[in-house]
Amino acid sequence: MVNLTIDTLSTEAAPGETVLSVAKGLGIDIPTLCHDSRLPHVNACMVCLVRDIKADRMIPACSYPVEDGMEIDASSAAVRHARRDALELLSREHFGDCEAPCRRGCPGGLDISAMMKAVAAGDWQAAGNVVRDRIPIPMMLGEICPAPCEKTCRRKAVDTALRIREIKGAVGWFAPVVEGAPADHSGRHVAVIGAGPAGVSAAYFLRRKGYGVTVYEREARPWDALTGKLGGSLNPETARLEYDHLKQAGVSFVCGRDIRARDDLSALLDGHAAIVLAGGHDMRTILESMAVEILKDGRMTSVAGVFACGSLREDCGKMAVRAVAAAQDAAAAVDAFIKGDTRPAAARRFDSRAGTLTERQVMSLAENALRGGPGAHCPEGMNPRDEASVREEAGRCMSCGCRAGEACRLRRYAEDYHVPQVRAHPPAVVMSSPLIIRDHPDILFEPGKCIHCGLCARLAEAEGEPFGLTFLGRGRGARLAPPLGVSWADALTVSARACADICPTGALTVRGDPAVS
Repeated sequence: MVNLTIDTLSTEAAPGETVLSVAKGLGIDIPTLCHDSRLPHVNACMVCLVRDIKADRMIPACSYPVEDGMEIDASSAAVRHARRDALELLSREHFGDCEAPCRRGCPGGLDISAMMKAVAAGDWQAAGNVVRDRIPIPMMLGEICPAPCEKTCRRKAVDTALRIREIKGAVGWFAPVVEGAPADHSGRHVAVIGAGPAGVSAAYFLRRKGYGVTVYEREARPWDALTGKLGGSLNPETARLEYDHLKQAGVSFVCGRDIRARDDLSALLDGHAAIVLAGGHDMRTILESMAVEILKDGRMTSVAGVFACGSLREDCGKMAVRAVAAAQDAAAAVDAFIKGDTRPAAARRFDSRAGTLTERQVMSLAENALRGGPGAHCPEGMNPRDEASVREEAGRCMSCGCRAGEACRLRRYAEDYHVPQVRAHPPAVVMSSPLIIRDHPDILFEPGKCIHCGLCARLAEAEGEPFGLTFLGRGRGARLAPPLGVSWADALTVSARACADICPTGALTVRGDPAVS
């Protein structure tokens, strides 16, 4: 047996065992993108670097065998910095979108690609879950939102942008409402002041976290202030139905209650664990008269347990969907306050961006989506109250976002190691290729996302594929492909799905519904 130390933990291992496997046995997490225990070791990604203290050098943990008396540093700042450098190099050549441009364009962060996929498949329950995870008032926003997401839709390069706003509203119409979580925080209750988009959204998100929530509104009906401000742009019947849905989710409303004095806040705090202020711009003047200040982070106020939301925050503006996004932040801050959680808010996610695409790349995205513009298959255009019409419009989505989703290890490690957001610099061979290659019946290949880890090529060989995959070209121009003259379908006859499963970046993914994949 071999005796060694990893991060001051002494252990013994069998001769020939790798540093990575021994560290794993000790519960020490070492990242890797090119390693799989079923396959021969190859040093490709270099994100598993550790430091051999005695030799004072960095070594790849996935392939380096342990030695007697070895002392390994697997967690220091120097080791993390070396891994970060390797990840940054990989991310600079990784060409693809973590998030679809439309999702980036939505201040509420709605996963529009997932919504479109569910709608096109006719799965309204799934579509409703996707939408209400971020947008509690989809029917209202389907009428009043200025649709910034549609301005970023890549479908415009083919014909016209998808009617995202109206599809979102249709989901609110057709998808059943899911009740909030049962109260599980010792009966703690939160008060929300103001029944506008920010207030009711904060109430909904808090209700989903298990809190009892009451919204206090000074008007006679919860939707009166909103419909009054918007004039004829919001149908009062739509607003009434939306507020009924919020009640079904467990949100309570008390109307005709005007909170205009500090004593009113104090009285509410006596009976509630926290208060969310979402009364609009006019409440800012009222707060000043109460000597209540909104702190720099835009959530908590100078009164403990009182939080600001919606247009009270300077970064919110007048767009209703921005108010919904602010409500998500406020609900998370209230939840953390009540639980005594002092950890900082989650950092912004790493987001690789493909940027401007060539015409060939755009058309490769659109290959499986319906080619006609709105009305090509439905002469009167999309009817947001007709399921077939809405599904047809959703079928035009090109699914620009990453199909790997949360399974992408490159994105996860880039976040863990705080890799900076940089624009990709892919080689010319990637820029001249289709964004998606669809030559296999079971899988899709996105060449720009390939980091040349070789896992799929080694797995295909281990599975006994007669042709398998290889790398053509040299240096930065190298690309993963079947051997010359061999199609993807012939190259991967039995191992295609396994190759997609083992891919760490979503370069290879399993096809979904042919209508939307």
